[in-house]
Amino acid sequence: MGSLDAVAKEYMSRNDRFADAFNFFIYDGEQVIKPEMLKELDPTEISIPFGDMRESSVENGTKKNRKNEKPVQMYRDLLKSWKIMSDDKAIYVLLGAELQGKVHYAMPVRNLLYDAMNYSEQVKLVSQKNRKSADKKVQSAEFLSGFKKDDRLLPVITLTIYFGADEWDGPKTLREMFGKDHEEFVKFIPDYTLNLIEPHGIKQEDFPKFRSKLGEVLEYIKFSNDAEKLDEGVRNNEGFKSVDIDTVRLINEATHWKFEVEDEKEDYDMCKALLDMQKNHEKIGEERGRIEGIREGRLEGRLEGKIEGKLELLVNLVNDEIITCSEAAKRAGMSKEEFMEKYLKK
Repeated sequence: MGSLDAVAKEYMSRNDRFADAFNFFIYDGEQVIKPEMLKELDPTEISIPFGDMRESSVENGTKKNRKNEKPVQMYRDLLKSWKIMSDDKAIYVLLGAELQGKVHYAMPVRNLLYDAMNYSEQVKLVSQKNRKSADKKVQSAEFLSGFKKDDRLLPVITLTIYFGADEWDGPKTLREMFGKDHEEFVKFIPDYTLNLIEPHGIKQEDFPKFRSKLGEVLEYIKFSNDAEKLDEGVRNNEGFKSVDIDTVRLINEATHWKFEVEDEKEDYDMCKALLDMQKNHEKIGEERGRIEGIREGRLEGRLEGKIEGKLELLVNLVNDEIITCSEAAKRAGMSKEEFMEKYLKK
């Protein structure tokens, strides 16, 4: 994800935004997970599955066991613990977030590995604690694993947040990743489902369920390739009239829009900023077209200047990846091929 990766991690590291994402996904927007219930954890997953792996060797006729520790290490984007109080008892759930700017076509396996490594690490830590305890009355089966019959694991929920405008066209379950040649065996394979938030799949009426500016980020991304729907969405959402600088920066990175940001400025009106940007594009394009018309001595220079200004705007929007070539051609009243030939291949 490049710089988007760094900006997204910094943005989602705040507890209010992190909780907002999980509340939307798990509780349909109900504010069950509170920011103060979350605690930052080390996102590094290190695991030696089920404790120490040993291999035998023979030295000087004596059989010995030597440790063959081969830890596996991976880095999550974010990992937090969620502390829930129930009947004066603390219950913990681990929440992990993976932030994607592009579709990852092996995401179910990647997240499954994160979760499995975390569970494996939990088993290892519990086993170490049990073996150090003074209680020697353990069953042979418990001694074998170090994990007692009544020991329990903490649940791990991993949520992928996709900061792309296009539909997530990658697999959303582990079983989807097997080919048709293996269909008869798939039913015997435990599935793993990808927990996913993608702007493309969020309905317009569901964006208000977000309580932080994450909702505005995802709504802007959803319509970033459709100028008309973007205009309508921004105008109709009061939340865009007061946006913090972090939100503007994330929108810039995720959509390639180029809103100007000032470090000393803390609040932005995205409605006005979007309108000013569009007017500036139109003004520059119109002026260039008008001058060109005067140079060629055409009486209709001003009129043609306005037309050229509109086309200049469309070309700029396409080049900046704000709208698609098909959308620009439609607005120009011509086919996609004609628009590309005349204005994109000069």
